[in-house]
Amino acid sequence: IARVLLEEAPPTCDALGPLNRLIFAPGLLGGVNVTTCGRLSVGGKSPLTRGVKEANAGGTAGDALGKLDIKAIIVEGQAEKIHWYILRIHDGDAELLPANDLLGLGTYATSDALQKRYGADSTVISIGQAGECCMGGAGICVTGEGGQRSNHAARGGLGAVMGCKGLKAVVIDKPGPKLPEMVNAELLRTAARNFAQKLINDPKLG
Repeated sequence: IARVLLEEAPPTCDALGPLNRLIFAPGLLGGVNVTTCGRLSVGGKSPLTRGVKEANAGGTAGDALGKLDIKAIIVEGQAEKIHWYILRIHDGDAELLPANDLLGLGTYATSDALQKRYGADSTVISIGQAGECCMGGAGICVTGEGGQRSNHAARGGLGAVMGCKGLKAVVIDKPGPKLPEMVNAELLRTAARNFAQKLINDPKLG
């Protein structure tokens, strides 16, 4: 995230202007079924600190992007104030769809509406009313397994950055079961099992 901002966003740009970037990125091990490695990082120039900001969230977005072999989603530019959009990622393609019918909905209601429309197992990344109004404390919500709605990239006002872009939500269709190609799949599975067991047995995490 910091590298993209350094290369693509002028350091003096308005955090809520068209030159800022909003970046969604999985971790390096996203999508390979390693415990705790499916989180999503969200970043951009913060409207609160005016510096580089990264916030991260649980849920299924990081894992889904990893399985789709997407290293990052970078949102640039700015929609006209009267237009709001959904970015839908499916079947190897991405498209912008109108989202004006979702305006005024909170993140839970937005997630429910979009999962009803695109499938209960799709991942939804969304903002609520605070993000729409570009309020400095706005976060970004990510859905998880089993109807979970409360995973938030909550710091730095990145929900306001998403709102200023005119982006109400990102919807990622559930990827297939195929994992990213690995040089040594058995070695990774062994390491992942050992790592998970260490977490289970660590008294500090009990």
